[in-house]
Amino acid sequence: GMARLTALTSAIHATAIAAALREATELAKQDGDERSRAHLTLDTAVERRPDAPPLQLRAAEMQLAVGRTADAVADVQRAIDLNPKLPQAWLVRGRVHRRTGDPRQALADIQRALSFDPRNRDGLEQAAAVYQQLGEPHRALVYLQALVDTYPAGEEPQSALVAQGMAYAAMQRHADAADALAAAASGPAPGADVLVLLAEAQTAAGRPTEAFAAAQRALAAAPDDPRCRSLLQRTAIAMQPPTADATLRR
Repeated sequence: GMARLTALTSAIHATAIAAALREATELAKQDGDERSRAHLTLDTAVERRPDAPPLQLRAAEMQLAVGRTADAVADVQRAIDLNPKLPQAWLVRGRVHRRTGDPRQALADIQRALSFDPRNRDGLEQAAAVYQQLGEPHRALVYLQALVDTYPAGEEPQSALVAQGMAYAAMQRHADAADALAAAASGPAPGADVLVLLAEAQTAAGRPTEAFAAAQRALAAAPDDPRCRSLLQRTAIAMQPPTADATLRR
């Protein structure tokens, strides 16, 4: 009957939209003419289906990627007009406002998205990043904790744990920073950058032995990095007991 026809039409439209998104996404990964074709593919799809928010949003993201912020704003606004309760639309608009240097408006858009989907990981991560940018690490931590809580224990993403550590460090909560960074560095290959941050945090927390161990791991991860060699020397010196003369001077 009519219901089946409507469902079939919707399915056909959804399939066409998904195909256009896939093609544009693949083309966008290329350079030069292929990237231009990606924009043309999306523009054509949007013209054919101006009532499809996913196409509008993908077009906005691609415009933003090449610095065409005015076009990105127009595309994302069309998506919002079609569906004002679509979290991803508000998140894309938030990214546009971040790109154009308006973090407060970006935050309003991100919080609007989270009002519709409070556990949206992209939204929680963006909100935390904006609050860090605004110099409000205590607010960033609220969103970072909410982000971490969306994952099973032990599966939290390294980036979120590092961001937690940096927020704690900005608040001079060095022990908490070291603990968060230690969790971030607990995987099999955390990378030298994270290990350097961990060593610095352990030093600030007054844990010279742990700082030296982190510095050793950092140097093992990047043997040719002079920053890691310098860090190892500094943490090694910090582990040494004070000399007799230094003790007397105190």
